[in-house]
Amino acid sequence: MLFRSPTAASVPVTGPSSCTETDLRASIDVNDGIGWTGAMGSRMATIRLRNAGSAACVIADLDPLELVDGEGRLLIAGGHPGSSSLVLRPGEVVATTVRTADLCAAPEPVAPVRVRFLLGAGSGTVTVEPLSASDVGGVPPCNGDPNAPAGEIEMHAWAP
Repeated sequence: MLFRSPTAASVPVTGPSSCTETDLRASIDVNDGIGWTGAMGSRMATIRLRNAGSAACVIADLDPLELVDGEGRLLIAGGHPGSSSLVLRPGEVVATTVRTADLCAAPEPVAPVRVRFLLGAGSGTVTVEPLSASDVGGVPPCNGDPNAPAGEIEMHAWAP
């Protein structure tokens, strides 16, 4: 009788999946009662992103992002997808600095103004909770041509 040795079943090895909007919570870091700061016509804030899910998941190190007003109108769009990724364990927090500048030809913003991150791979968006219902701290002044297209928004890479 001829016996064959059993063959190992092919089991794909997978890591954490991409984080989705339901996994993540974002907030403005408040230092000494101040969330947004300003200098040279820019507005800056530290944003903290927490994995509120029950499993580890993956985020890009950079995301496209937007500044939107209380009616959901786009004020500024910018940024680009990152080329690296980070694994966030449940409860883990990463942070970035977001900078806005030169908002000129745009409608008068309706409070509260928020930053929104566009997650890759169709994973949705993460909107940063405003500091209050009247928060417009991320709205930068127009320091250029008042008829120029609306402003700039950028972020640093997410970091622990």
